[in-house]
Amino acid sequence: MFQQHPEGQGDVYNPVVDLATMTSKALNTLDKNKTGFFLMIEEEGTDEFAHSNNGARVLQSMQQLEKAVAVARAYQATHPDTLIVVTGDHETGGLSVEENDATDESGTGISAEEGPFTIHGSDRAFTIDWTTSGHTSVDVPVTAAGPLANRFTGKHANTYVHDVLAQILAPRH
Repeated sequence: MFQQHPEGQGDVYNPVVDLATMTSKALNTLDKNKTGFFLMIEEEGTDEFAHSNNGARVLQSMQQLEKAVAVARAYQATHPDTLIVVTGDHETGGLSVEENDATDESGTGISAEEGPFTIHGSDRAFTIDWTTSGHTSVDVPVTAAGPLANRFTGKHANTYVHDVLAQILAPRH
């Protein structure tokens, strides 16, 4: 559904079916299960394109994830017993977002800047700064909405999400 190549060198993000549509179909199918369900949705393009420091495609794949989350939130609006957890398994690329600065040096040292990218509905722009093409130890955010969402606040070890979900999903006798 996507081709990971350096930006402008055959990189493609053009899924046959977009993530929001797949999310909707999965929720509609699983909704028939009266005992509940667990659904994991992954937008792999963000990781793959970050390995190539391809900001344009990372942003494109993040927009698709945002649309899929919107579908899940719409489902949750009519199913208030639904817990939504959004997170990443790791950070890739050492990505940071910076104010667009035409006087800043680009591509020096181990840092590679990319942009400017425009901010929709604004006359402002931003630059993406990459420090690596690998995984980093940078913390990733975890957001949650719905029942027990308060269990996902604060800073925790990378196994914490698993631990909480295992407790929530454990069979009750």
